[in-house]
Amino acid sequence: MENVVEMSWRELNYIFIFIKYQKAGCKIWSYLRKYPISRNDINALKREGWRFSIEDISDYGLINEKQRQILLRRGLSGYQRDVTVFHEFSHIFYDYIAGSAFNKSEKEIIAEWTARRTRRNHKLLRHAIRSFGLEPSIYDASSYKAFSRNSFADLEYKFKVNMMGNMS
Repeated sequence: MENVVEMSWRELNYIFIFIKYQKAGCKIWSYLRKYPISRNDINALKREGWRFSIEDISDYGLINEKQRQILLRRGLSGYQRDVTVFHEFSHIFYDYIAGSAFNKSEKEIIAEWTARRTRRNHKLLRHAIRSFGLEPSIYDASSYKAFSRNSFADLEYKFKVNMMGNMS
């Protein structure tokens, strides 16, 4: 199987659905639906002392649980870096739920699928990148909404208001 980070969304989604169909009874599926990665999860990682480090590694990202550190490969594009952030978050939050019902390749598919879907949420993307002091990068509509200085999302974040008139 090719590296999951190099798969198109279509290929990744196809394999994800195939795995989901083959292992339909596993609790990971309802858990992913009921408990998507949230601001509270990101805040919990920060409180627990997790941090990011840019390193010369061959993988896009790795987790060092003992040191509460997520290693990111030096030189990743903004998109690759942001997906990798959420990919590693997915491993932290969901691998223990998947347990031994899934092999390493299947866990990688689940983590990558979850990461790409989660990264599209501009508010969550902004929160994750800013919470851990990573450099914002604009490369698509989600990242523009998350980091453009002229976007409503940026004003909402700075002033803790909802631009529709309600307080956040």
